[in-house]
Amino acid sequence: MQLNIVSNIITDIKYSGNNKKTFKILYLLSFFDDYNDIVNVILSASSKSIVDRVIKVIELDISKNWKLGDVSSSMFMSDSCLRKQLNKENLTFKKIMLDIKMKHASLFLRTTDKNIDEISCLVGFNSTSYFIKVFKEYYNTTPKKYNGVYSITQGTLP
Repeated sequence: MQLNIVSNIITDIKYSGNNKKTFKILYLLSFFDDYNDIVNVILSASSKSIVDRVIKVIELDISKNWKLGDVSSSMFMSDSCLRKQLNKENLTFKKIMLDIKMKHASLFLRTTDKNIDEISCLVGFNSTSYFIKVFKEYYNTTPKKYNGVYSITQGTLP
């Protein structure tokens, strides 16, 4: 529990621009008995941008139907705090999810012999037809045509 509170406060400090950062950090340090806990929490909360941290969580299981609450909980943040941080970077959770799914779908199409049904499941779509629709909107081509043009397995990549 203390680690969740500390991680949230560190994240808030990082993005607040508040001049009272030093006092907040000293307050946080008072929660710990073990130096290693302090180091781990500080490194994990401050070393990466919010977007990088969100991507890392989602990519642990791209087939999962992630919700904002799932990701925010795994990052020890509230939903509203995560949403605000993403908005500051002009991003939405939905946009990040779509980008990750399409990036991985593209990679699977180019580098594996998996069929479109398998790939749609691997990237978290319950419906292959919906996957094809979303893929076409994202890349302006169908997965089948994309696979024919860019597939490494067919030797068509430059």
